[in-house]
Amino acid sequence: SYRSGWNPATTIQEQAREQLLKATYRGLQDMRACIRYFRANAAMYKIDASKITLGGQGTGGYIALALGTVSTREDIESNIKFLRGNASPMVNMDTMGDWRGVGGIPPYNLPHTESVSSEAHMIVNFGGAMGDTAWMKSSSLPIVSLHAKGDRFAPYYTGNVLVPTTGAIVIPNASGAGDVIPKADAMGLNNAINKYFYIDP
Repeated sequence: SYRSGWNPATTIQEQAREQLLKATYRGLQDMRACIRYFRANAAMYKIDASKITLGGQGTGGYIALALGTVSTREDIESNIKFLRGNASPMVNMDTMGDWRGVGGIPPYNLPHTESVSSEAHMIVNFGGAMGDTAWMKSSSLPIVSLHAKGDRFAPYYTGNVLVPTTGAIVIPNASGAGDVIPKADAMGLNNAINKYFYIDP
């Protein structure tokens, strides 16, 4: 529920962008907290904590893609797409905590099990898009993407992300599977997957 984080009816573009970015960011933090919870209780749930894959559909796809790639403060606070008109960051980590859900101030973030790793091993997105492919680094996770070329709200290649209710542009130049996967392949992020020579286009 993105911790009840945004108003999809607003027609003020910068407001919609900031609200959605913060909501997605909180979803990223919560996904990291989920990983910590299951890793800390791996024996109880009978899971292999060395093989954790995260996936999401729609906005969950945005969150999964961010989880697999966002790894520095600069990814969030210095990206020109996510700055206000006065150049201040829409997401302030000192207030909201970092991308792992650690730090920040109550009630904006309430971290727990901070000593447990929140790392995953692979991500899967069903639709959604990556806020910026500049987030992709040699340390990013392998990515499996399922995405319809005709998606009206999240670009299959690189383009604008629209709010379904208003048509407002909330993320300019986000990237869907059509651009993310070729870049992941070229960077070697998907070598562990591609060595099996899957041929489904």
